[in-house]
Amino acid sequence: MPLSDAEAKKYLSCWPQHTRVWSRQKESIGWLRAQPKTERTAGPRLELPGAGAFRTQPDGLWVSLGIAGGDTTTQATFVDATVIESCRTQQNFSDKRSRYAARTTSLVVSFSDTWLNAQVTVQRGARRSRRDILRGNLPEGEPISLPVRHLRVLYALPTDDASPSLFDRVCSSMVLEAHEYVCPQRTLASYTGQPMQRFLKRMAPGLQRYP
Repeated sequence: MPLSDAEAKKYLSCWPQHTRVWSRQKESIGWLRAQPKTERTAGPRLELPGAGAFRTQPDGLWVSLGIAGGDTTTQATFVDATVIESCRTQQNFSDKRSRYAARTTSLVVSFSDTWLNAQVTVQRGARRSRRDILRGNLPEGEPISLPVRHLRVLYALPTDDASPSLFDRVCSSMVLEAHEYVCPQRTLASYTGQPMQRFLKRMAPGLQRYP
């Protein structure tokens, strides 16, 4: 059976708070989990500029600041985002896909001061505030909205909903856009597996450059 939203988010909650799976080898900046939230404080969401009432809360969202030059001494002016969406049906897939279609206007990510200042557990049990982990000298005491520079979207699709499955139909008959990726829903439970790690690393911004 296709995964429910709750089941998908349960798997994604087991993915790391902080990861470098989408970072280049020599980069010191990693990616921080923004969704699914594991606390009462509302996590960051994606929205169109000036359209705060129309927000998208992905099943999974990891964000990173300052990847371009690695300069964390100045205030960040953009955010890179990796989105994971679990889709149960073709209609659900089409609806979610429309939210991230290539467009001339940028998406923005909104951060609350409360969310940024909350402490989370990272490597070796250490606890740090999200603001410190993200770096980028973000201002304090006010909500922040930053434009999305680099976007990757991974759609997790069922493989046992029909014959052929939604995953098979999408893979065989659709042309995905450059920022789109698909995987079987069951692989959300296999973050640490070598095949999944190799696949996720292919989504990194660094793979769009030579060498």
